[in-house]
Amino acid sequence: MSTPSVAAQAHALQDWIVERRRTLHRQPELSFREEKTAAFVERELGALGYENLRTRLAGHFSLCAELPGRDTGRIVALRADMDALPIEEETESPFRSQVSGVSHMCGHDAHTAMLLGVARLLKQRQSDLPCTVRLFFQGAEETSPGGALDFVETGLLDGVTSIYGLHVFPWGDTGTLHLIEGRAMAGVETFTLIVRGKGGHAAYPHMGHDAVLASAHIVTALQQIVSRTVDPLEPAVVSVTRLHGGEAHNVLPETVEIGGTIRSFRPDIAEHYGGLVRRIANGVAEGFGCTVEYVSFGGYPPLVNDSAACERMRAAGRADLFPGGVQDAPPTMGAEDFAHYAARVPGAFGMIGVAAPDDTERFGLHHPRFRVDEEALWRGTALLATLALEGQ
Repeated sequence: MSTPSVAAQAHALQDWIVERRRTLHRQPELSFREEKTAAFVERELGALGYENLRTRLAGHFSLCAELPGRDTGRIVALRADMDALPIEEETESPFRSQVSGVSHMCGHDAHTAMLLGVARLLKQRQSDLPCTVRLFFQGAEETSPGGALDFVETGLLDGVTSIYGLHVFPWGDTGTLHLIEGRAMAGVETFTLIVRGKGGHAAYPHMGHDAVLASAHIVTALQQIVSRTVDPLEPAVVSVTRLHGGEAHNVLPETVEIGGTIRSFRPDIAEHYGGLVRRIANGVAEGFGCTVEYVSFGGYPPLVNDSAACERMRAAGRADLFPGGVQDAPPTMGAEDFAHYAARVPGAFGMIGVAAPDDTERFGLHHPRFRVDEEALWRGTALLATLALEGQ
């Protein structure tokens, strides 16, 4: 009796994968707090026969399972992230989030479920494995410095020949795979500016130094970084996403906080753009008699997909998995801490279409009504399992 194809095996696991995705979707957890999620994954892996799991990596909730193949000196790693976002889900799904203000509106529940499917499929075909496979169930992708560093710092990336990951792509139809060779995703630096002035009564602004007014001018000035200090051919984005100061209508606050991100494909993003933000903020604040403290929360380097790894992923995305084809995609200014892996070993990070073809209303990542067409899940499992079974 011939062995069923990887696609057929993955398709047979569809209901199993979906059930686990829905369990995870109901109980989302924020970055660095994925205790129940990690425990669930650990139980599932144990039930599949995985032993000697590496858990609580670097004191966080990431975990790693290893499946030895014929060549234990060659290691392929597959990664899924597990954390959720501080977003109130607004869908009418019967398995919607049961945690107030927290939801999987970036699809990490789907990523984890697909990799659990890989774990089950590869366990069934362990005798066919040409290499050792490490399954990275990673926490804290959404929050800098990112859970990828848990695997780097604990040595689990050491010896890895190549690494692969997938992200759901709500703008692509189910049955499509989207790849970006080379520069794929921007690096990001997350910052807060603490603007300090001299507070006082709103009736007597001349007796203080208005931190709110200074902050308003700083926000406007920061938008000129891209238009006036960056080569027009160099992609860059400076976004102010948070502005907070004061609690009363009749009080000039002593301090105001400005938060945001800087995104670029420059490897020295923190030093170069962070330096520009500091210089401009300090100059503007000084003109209003205020001072500024720059606080960096770190970030991720640009994600660069390896050409050979991309070609292997492209070849693995056969018509029986992706009848809509493997499509080239443009680089994006979104950021991903998969970049920490790809900066150290050859890697490919692909986007898997998860929009039902007849769905005319499509919501993007991080939207409270984001949704996943679950028909895509077995396809992602099959793709990653195929790459592992090829052993490169």
